[in-house]
Amino acid sequence: MKPKFRKLLLLAACAASIVSPLDSGAATAVRDLDKDGIANGTDPDVDNDGLLNGDDLNVDGGKALSGPFAGKYVGDRVNNDSPGELDIDDDGLKDDALAENDIDGDGLADDSPDENDIDGDGRADDSASEDDIDGDGRKDDSAAELDVDGDGRADDSVLEDDIDGDGRLDSVSEELDVDGDGRNDDSAAELDVDGDGRADDSALEKDIDGDGLTDDSADEDDIDGDGLADDSPSESDVDGDSRLDDSISERDIDGDGLSDDSLLEKDMDGDSRLDDGQDELDIDGDGKLDDSADEPDIDGDNRADNAVSELDIDGDGKADDSVLEDDIDGDGRLDGDLDEDDGDGDGQSDAEDDDEDGDGRVRARDDDDDGDGALDDDDDNGGVVVLPPLQIGDGTAPASLGVLVRVSKNTTEGPDSISFTSATQGLVQEADEDNADLFTFSYTFGGSEGALRLTFKPGRYDDYTLDFSSGRFVRKEYDRGVLKDSDFGSFDLGTAP
Repeated sequence: MKPKFRKLLLLAACAASIVSPLDSGAATAVRDLDKDGIANGTDPDVDNDGLLNGDDLNVDGGKALSGPFAGKYVGDRVNNDSPGELDIDDDGLKDDALAENDIDGDGLADDSPDENDIDGDGRADDSASEDDIDGDGRKDDSAAELDVDGDGRADDSVLEDDIDGDGRLDSVSEELDVDGDGRNDDSAAELDVDGDGRADDSALEKDIDGDGLTDDSADEDDIDGDGLADDSPSESDVDGDSRLDDSISERDIDGDGLSDDSLLEKDMDGDSRLDDGQDELDIDGDGKLDDSADEPDIDGDNRADNAVSELDIDGDGKADDSVLEDDIDGDGRLDGDLDEDDGDGDGQSDAEDDDEDGDGRVRARDDDDDGDGALDDDDDNGGVVVLPPLQIGDGTAPASLGVLVRVSKNTTEGPDSISFTSATQGLVQEADEDNADLFTFSYTFGGSEGALRLTFKPGRYDDYTLDFSSGRFVRKEYDRGVLKDSDFGSFDLGTAP
């Protein structure tokens, strides 16, 4: 028998009136568990058991003390911290809904600095025993938990400035556990500082501490959010991946997804100072200055600076023997500077180091000892006499050399210019080189001869004996105080260009 039409209408109306007991967005009906006339969403004691919601371990379940249900148990028997409790204050909003901003119904917004127990389970949000801050049934360190404090802002959102909702901004030094999982940010056991489900050493993780600043940003000075500045001598693990910055297992010091020995990596320790910048004094951020004798691996690429396999000591992408590399050890002192006494930064002074430029070739087999891009021996230009040997002036050595001396080695090469820029310093510009070498000098004279010493570095100098009666010179080259080479040629006193 077919049902009557009026009965069908009644059934349809009943079906239309059925709503889900929990709405994931906004409540569609007023809920009043204890029937005291106050909606659950604003009721300070939802179950009327005499315990304010903020102090009640089961906000929506208990024995009512007054009202229509006095003496009777109302609500559920599921505690706030139970995985089965999806709406702690029974306001019709799921605890992980974007519209739910007071999960435990205690009158304090979940993102308020005054809210210390978001899910009202009796455990402070920053307690080591609190493993589900927002009480949504997902552990705070679970990859599935994308909003630890349940404030509607994703943990990796630039708008989220307090991931665990403990009232401490993620960017302040006092915040030692950004994601509130009970593991300090600098702990070896903490592999995901901001709890966004991306491991700190993942190439996909661009903001390790979740403070809204990308790890390679010039404004980011504490990549792992452990309260230690990235360039602090006390910071031994810049990216907080539990591998020490000077460990052989650490391949990406600043955790930006670029390998430390990659040509694309320009700021190895993520301190916003370029590796080849003169203001960068600790390239790998291990707390040891690049020019310290205690620093055996300047760029932290796990190849010792004096290893034959180390071809780029400071990790700036320029090979140590490249003519473009003017600061091999990246200590801010140019390789040709007078105050650079350890060109390869291996802790040995150049005067004592048999491999001054750290290119793996000892002096006897290296045609560019100091790695400045200029060969130690000049090329012959075909035997053409450049400066004929002629008497200089009246043949008597002058009291000073003026501003310029030109020398032609073997009378066929050059001429090179020796210019004096002050009473103690000057520059040598070799004819076939682009860059001049800085020196300090001393000059003495007597009769027809003058003695000129050009000192480039301690223990490395050239001694000239200048014969003004013939316009000839003899030069002796010393390295580490030991005679290395000698040559002769002609010279004249030029004029400043």
